[in-house]
Amino acid sequence: MPTTTVNVNTIAGDTTSFNVNAATILSRASDGDTGTTFANNVGNVSLTFGLQDLIDLDGLPAGATLNSIRPVVFAQTGGKGTANFSMEILNSDGEVQGDSSDASSSEAEQAEFLGSEVNISSFTSDQFNGLLLRYTTTDNTLVVASRIFATLDYSGAAGNGLIKHTSGFLKLRQGKITL
Repeated sequence: MPTTTVNVNTIAGDTTSFNVNAATILSRASDGDTGTTFANNVGNVSLTFGLQDLIDLDGLPAGATLNSIRPVVFAQTGGKGTANFSMEILNSDGEVQGDSSDASSSEAEQAEFLGSEVNISSFTSDQFNGLLLRYTTTDNTLVVASRIFATLDYSGAAGNGLIKHTSGFLKLRQGKITL
C-alpha cells in the first residue's frame, strides 16, 4: 500500500519545559531535517501536535481510501543512559486511538522510532482532520528529538475511465481505444 507523510502543524502542551520556544519546536519537528533538534529540560513532559488536514497532503489522490496512520519520532539520548518516550495518536477529544507506543534509545545519533499503526479505515475526513499526535518524555530522561510526524497508509482511488489530455495533439491513426 502507498504511504504519505502527514506533518505536524500546531503545538500545545508544556512547551516551556524545552530548550527552545514553541514556534521553534514546531518548526524543527516539521522541517524534515534530523540535524535541527529540541530537547526537554525537565522529565516527563508532553507535547500534543496537530496534523495536516487531508486537503493539505501532497501526493494523496482524490478519492483515496484511508487505511491506517502511524506516529514517527526521530530521537536520541541527551546524556548518559537512555532516552525514553512515548507516542500516540489521539482523536479530537484527546482519546487515545489504538495503542500507545513506548520507545527507548541509548544512541547518540538521531534514530527513527515507529509507533503502533492505528486503523482509520472507518474515519470520515473530519475525524481524520481532528487527529493529534502526542509525544511524551518518560522516566525522567532527557530526549533530543528532531522529527515528529505520522505516516498515512492508503489505497489509491479507482480510475473514472477518463483520459485527460492537457497539451499538444492526440491522433488515433488506426484502431480503437476501449476503456
